Amino acid sequence: MKRDSTHGSTAQAASIGQLAYCRDSAQSKMYDLTADSRPLDQRGRDAVRLDLDFRWEGQRTPARRIELFVAGAGGQVYQLLADDIYLDQASDLTELFETARAQLVIDTP
Repeated sequence: MKRDSTHGSTAQAASIGQLAYCRDSAQSKMYDLTADSRPLDQRGRDAVRLDLDFRWEGQRTPARRIELFVAGAGGQVYQLLADDIYLDQASDLTELFETARAQLVIDTP
C-alpha cells in the first residue's frame, strides 16, 4: 500500500490517473490490458476499485491485479494493490484483496 497525490486528491482522480499510466505500455510494461472500475464505500469514505487483466511485456501468461483508491487527509490518496504474481489461482487474488481491504484503516497515527 502507498499514499500519495501523484494522480490527484480524490479516489476517482487517482484511479483514472493510474489507469492512464497502465494503458501506456511503454511505461507500465502491461499489454493487452482490459480494465473495470467501480465505486465502493470504504468505511464511510468514497473509494474506487480497479480490476486489471493484462500480460507483462515478454510474457504469454495472463496477469491480474486489483487496486483500491481511497482519499485520505491532506490531499493524499491511499492505494491498496493486490497482484496475482505469487498466487496459484485467480480466486485467491480476490480473497487476498478482500482480506486486506477489511483491515485497511485510513488516516490513523
